[in-house]
Amino acid sequence: MSALFESLPIPLDAQIASVEREIGLRVNVYPRFVAEHRMRQEKADHEIAAMAAVVALPASLNLGRGR
Repeated sequence: MSALFESLPIPLDAQIASVEREIGLRVNVYPRFVAEHRMRQEKADHEIAAMAAVVALPASLNLGRGR
C-alpha cells in the first residue's frame, strides 16, 4: 500500500477541512475558467454548491461538524 493511505482512517474534521480548502480553490479558480470560456457559470455554481453540500452533510446527519 502506498504512503498515501498510511494515515487512514482520516477523521471527519480533517475530511471537512480538505473539502473546505477545495471549495476555496474553486471559488478562486472557477471565475477565470468562466471568463476564458473553459467552464459555464452554471457548471461552476453547481460544482461549488455540490462541495458545500458535502460540508453540510455531517451536520444534517448529526455526525459532527458541518454548516
